[in-house]
Amino acid sequence: MIIPINERYRVATDPYQWIIQRKRTRKGNEVWESQTYHPSVDAAVRSLGERMVRECKTYTLVDALKAVETIATTLSQALTPSIEEVSQTIQGLTKNQPRTDISPKKSTRPNRGKQ
Repeated sequence: MIIPINERYRVATDPYQWIIQRKRTRKGNEVWESQTYHPSVDAAVRSLGERMVRECKTYTLVDALKAVETIATTLSQALTPSIEEVSQTIQGLTKNQPRTDISPKKSTRPNRGKQ
C-alpha cells in the first residue's frame, strides 16, 4: 500500500513495517527514497509530521504555528479516504467472494438432561 501525502512525501508499507519515503531526483529520474521505518501507521504519521515541521523554514512563532496547522491539514486530508475509494476497495474485496452463512446453528452438543 502507498499513501501519497504531498508531492514530496508518501507512506508505504511492506509486510513488516510502515515506511516514510521522500521523492528525489537521481540521474535525472525521480525516485522514492525510504527515510524512516515504523511499526505502526500512527508512529509513521507522527514521525512524518514532526519531520515536516522541522523542515519548514519559519523564523517567528506565528509562522511556525501556521506551518503546524498547514501540515496537520495536509496529513489529515491525505489520510482521510473518500467515499469513492472506500466503495471501490470494498467492491474489490468482495468481488467473486462466496457468501458466508452467519446464521445461528443448532448446537451439536448432547443434551445433558436440560429441557
